[in-house]
Amino acid sequence: MAANLFFVPFVVAATIYFALPNFPLRPFVPALVPAFLFVVFVWLTFVARRRVAINKAGLSLILIYAAVSAISILSTEYIDFFSIRKILLPLSALTIAVFYYETSTRSVVRFFAFVFVIAIVFGGKEVLDTFTGSGPLLLSSAASSESAFGVVFGAASVWMAAKGKPHWSLLLFVASIVLFKRNAILNAALCIFVLLALRSYLSPMATQWLVRKLSLLAWLVFAILSFRLVDVFEYVSLEMLSGVSAESLSIGRYYVYLLVERELANSTLWEWLFGHGAGAVERLISQSNQVNPLITLTHNEYKSLYFDFGILGSFFILASFYRLGKTEISSAILVLFFFNMVLVENILFISFNLMILLFLICARTSTANVD
Repeated sequence: MAANLFFVPFVVAATIYFALPNFPLRPFVPALVPAFLFVVFVWLTFVARRRVAINKAGLSLILIYAAVSAISILSTEYIDFFSIRKILLPLSALTIAVFYYETSTRSVVRFFAFVFVIAIVFGGKEVLDTFTGSGPLLLSSAASSESAFGVVFGAASVWMAAKGKPHWSLLLFVASIVLFKRNAILNAALCIFVLLALRSYLSPMATQWLVRKLSLLAWLVFAILSFRLVDVFEYVSLEMLSGVSAESLSIGRYYVYLLVERELANSTLWEWLFGHGAGAVERLISQSNQVNPLITLTHNEYKSLYFDFGILGSFFILASFYRLGKTEISSAILVLFFFNMVLVENILFISFNLMILLFLICARTSTANVD
């Protein structure tokens, strides 16, 4: 599928979403992108009689997420706003991974230029606040200073590095710094360093194989670590950075982690295996008076998936993400970026970021159109 079929509806939807904060149907605007792609797919397949390549790993991901969500609803027999949102919002964005997208590096740069303009025009105050806040840069809890698109510029920088375009990679990395998503900046720098280091000593095939294994390792280590984040932040706060509280170190997320970990500790074996039901963790946070009201998510996708879908459900969902990296080195390194990122973020809930990340994972640049 031509990449412009993703670019155009995305820019339109993002502009509407951020420019019209009082638009009555604003929560549904991100769904315009997958809806448009679905209509195009139907037209190309049944009217134009053209074959559209399907990404089987992406199709498997969306089917597994839908199945795990359905099982969680049936097992808990509980459905409300939180559960519906936890199912439909990610499913809408995951649809992007069903297709492959033919593009060029230059086309991707033009697309990100539009996204950067949207971020600056409609998020200018937040971007400017980045450089006027107080306190240590990496320990600042001023979440409002982070752009909504900071994550994907870091991902795009990694993608360009994998495509062998260092100048575009550097430009997008600088854009990520300007939009100031701290975790994305550090994660992108780490992934690019790993990629360049491996390429210096290994063949392309060996590099891709090892990146895949590193992705698997990151998934397993961070998934286990997510059970004890409270202990990690308390240890670092007391033993390594004396004087810096665990709450400041975690950028205000300490009490969210504490709340979820305590609830998990009191869970039954069934809840550990199959979860508390879709949307349960967001419902828990919203009902707590211990957590900052501005924090509505776990800021850790592993915790979120554990809590809602259990160890089994989260395993199948994350295994499906892992399979997305099997085709190209650019896909493999972005899956590593994803597994690193979700240690501190909830990407499944941020539709525009998730859609762009999945687009980059599924984007293909042939010899004929590589710039």
